[in-house]
Amino acid sequence: MGFRFRKSINIIPGVRINLSNGAPSLSVGPRGASLSFGKRGTYANLGLPGTGLSYRTRIDRTVRERQNSRTQSNPGLREALEQEVERLMTAITAITNIHEFSPSPVDGNTWASLESHYLQLHQRTFDRPVPVRPSKPEYSPLPSAPDERYGRGFLGDGSKPMRLALNDRMRTSDSGNWKWRTLSAKTHCLNNGMRNNV
Repeated sequence: MGFRFRKSINIIPGVRINLSNGAPSLSVGPRGASLSFGKRGTYANLGLPGTGLSYRTRIDRTVRERQNSRTQSNPGLREALEQEVERLMTAITAITNIHEFSPSPVDGNTWASLESHYLQLHQRTFDRPVPVRPSKPEYSPLPSAPDERYGRGFLGDGSKPMRLALNDRMRTSDSGNWKWRTLSAKTHCLNNGMRNNV
């Protein structure tokens, strides 16, 4: 067994420097609840003063392990990131070397050649055939006009008998006479229509 050396120096209340055989560390916090920062990592110290009970755990390793487990939980994330980086690097390389891939303007078209080319395109005739107008459709013949014997319906020219029937209804107020005159008007209309259709 070797000898161990440990010494704590208070700088300000709540801040101490710990000297030991290894690297020095810095402790922040009151007694019983403090954080230690050193070469070996960051530790959280919890304890009850005067009882000798204490608990110490490393914080930075826990955070690193969580990050590693999160990265390992998604195995396709690294591959997707590598593809995205490769795409961006290809775009940056193309932009950087654009002068090497661009054609030389000396060997290209001049304004005069372009003007003559578009002028020829504008002045030449079209090679498309002229559209043909379609023929007009044939209309169906109009129906024949009605005469005195055909085409006037069952009642014939019923405008005059109907007016007579309406006038008879309006003039008559007695219920009995109203029924009789209505029946006579209907009979007159029927007789007139049958006479015209014969």
